[in-house]
Amino acid sequence: MAAGGISAALVGKWTLKVGVRKAMLTGGALFGSGLAIAGMGVQTHNVGLLYGGAMLSGLGYGCAYTPPIQALINWFPDKRGLASGLVIGGFGSGALFFTPAINSFAEKFATMPTYLGNSLEVVIQEGRQFANIGGQLQEVVYATASDLAKLPYQDLAEGFYVVGSGNTGIATSLSIMGGIYAALIMSSSLMIRRPADGYLPKGFTPPATAGSGLNVPVDNLLKTPQFWLLFSTASLLATGGMGLMSVAKPMIQNVFTGSMPDLVTPTFASAYLMALAAGNLGGRRRIFRN
Repeated sequence: MAAGGISAALVGKWTLKVGVRKAMLTGGALFGSGLAIAGMGVQTHNVGLLYGGAMLSGLGYGCAYTPPIQALINWFPDKRGLASGLVIGGFGSGALFFTPAINSFAEKFATMPTYLGNSLEVVIQEGRQFANIGGQLQEVVYATASDLAKLPYQDLAEGFYVVGSGNTGIATSLSIMGGIYAALIMSSSLMIRRPADGYLPKGFTPPATAGSGLNVPVDNLLKTPQFWLLFSTASLLATGGMGLMSVAKPMIQNVFTGSMPDLVTPTFASAYLMALAAGNLGGRRRIFRN
């Protein structure tokens, strides 16, 4: 999120210079590539790749986020609030699509770990548990019923499992989602365009400009206190909202699964996240509606 916000500010002049299509095309390629690299980080347990992919995806959405908003405002100057609100609302409601899609892919590509039973003779070495399996010492872990209740998998029994024998399917899912997002954004970039200069909808007369009508040049914008006040307000709001949504699913599972295991299942946690996304969409549409 930080990379997206910062990049949107840094590449703002560039997106205006190259136009809507090139900006969205570049953004789509970067966003999809970032998700694929993040998937590689998950697969190889490489934190650097994971965060690098996230930064690249943020840069991509920073490039592709503002151009369609500006294009819609140009097409509908008489409904500027509604036009921008629809785009921003669509962005905010992405979890309504992403959550069930990533869960479905992860379920499809997941591989369950090897179960060794509820009772096993183990050897402790440097705080890690090992068991003799097929004449070789392999690392194992004991999963309790409470631990398993937090996982989105059914029919896993409490007991010992071989470490590294399973696969969540997240790496493959992120790569597929990256390809889907890249294809959608890049194909959309080929169809979007701005209206001709001076375009006005039929019957619309622009209102008289209030005040002096002067604008602050972009190069001087960072020197004004008004910019920093608005920037701080938007940053605090975005940080709180997106921060909550990013941890909503594990948060509700960790807090409530122990006391209400029959209610707070992985499916319930996903539904909770989607409800937050729906509220996010409804609030954005309401705020930006004329």
